[in-house]
Amino acid sequence: MLLEQLLAPVPGGTGRYSRELTRALAATAPTGWTVGSAIARHADPTAAVLSVAMLLEHVGLPEAAQRVDDAVSTDLAGRAQSAGSRSTRAVGEALLTLLA
Repeated sequence: MLLEQLLAPVPGGTGRYSRELTRALAATAPTGWTVGSAIARHADPTAAVLSVAMLLEHVGLPEAAQRVDDAVSTDLAGRAQSAGSRSTRAVGEALLTLLA
């Protein structure tokens, strides 16, 4: 597994969640497969996670892609019911919890 942290010059913040999300996704990949991700600076974390789902589907991992899609759908439904916005960190933590 290769993960480039493009979001911060030092570990932490959004880059940390990128690493943890990739780790959670890699846990569902078959032996011998590689899961990778690249996220642009200041990208919406939900859009980036959905990009990973599309990648998983493309490389023949529909079950893993569905897990990601389900986690995002659940998170988005929860956001629609709550007032205000959440930080990148809060979105990342919520998605990690749903993928665990």
